[in-house]
Amino acid sequence: MNSLRTHFVFACENDYLTIRCPTGTLISIQNANYGRRVPSTDMCPLPWTSLGTRSDSLILSENINCRAADSLQIITDRCEDTSDCRIEVKTSLFNMDPCPTTHKYLDVSYKCRPHQFTKVETCEDKHMNVYCKEENQVVAIYNAHFGRLLPGSMECPSYSMHELECQTDDALAQMMQRCHGRRHCAVKAGSKIFGDPCPEDTHKYLIVLYSCGKSHLMVVVFNTRVCYFSS
Repeated sequence: MNSLRTHFVFACENDYLTIRCPTGTLISIQNANYGRRVPSTDMCPLPWTSLGTRSDSLILSENINCRAADSLQIITDRCEDTSDCRIEVKTSLFNMDPCPTTHKYLDVSYKCRPHQFTKVETCEDKHMNVYCKEENQVVAIYNAHFGRLLPGSMECPSYSMHELECQTDDALAQMMQRCHGRRHCAVKAGSKIFGDPCPEDTHKYLIVLYSCGKSHLMVVVFNTRVCYFSS
């Protein structure tokens, strides 16, 4: 999921928070907090009184280190795997008031993940093709393994006397660098790119999990730089 852009939304206490993903994607909640972590001068200022003033006593008693313990679970239960979610931000939703004298807010970070994934597997020293059929879609790499996983592979059987599990640490990073954010790429499943994490006589293979989606939903990594697509 690191290949998807993270969105951030918030709403003040007694307002409504809307979380929405484009058609063909679903909400994946990353974090949620009901309470307060920054002063009211920076986010969700105190509401005005009937006299048109704000209470100095409430400002002095403001707690900027409070959080409802079940914030993440409650928002996940309500919004995960939907495409549109609207929440009224109120204390009763969270079953507790983490800071009674403080004007609170709800902030949520989330991603929009595609409905479907494609799994491809290629034996050692052969080329893997990763591609999207639609012209307006690009590849989003989710996971990758190079080596050998138990209980093994029917497509790439090993004739070693010792069946074991071994895999390189940077297969995901290598695949993201070469394929993520592109419509098509071809990668050779070999130790020159991925290293050799297994004993000499082990027949290895490359497994990649990816999806195709609109580029504005994704983050692409080139070397150590992270760039956001804008369209």
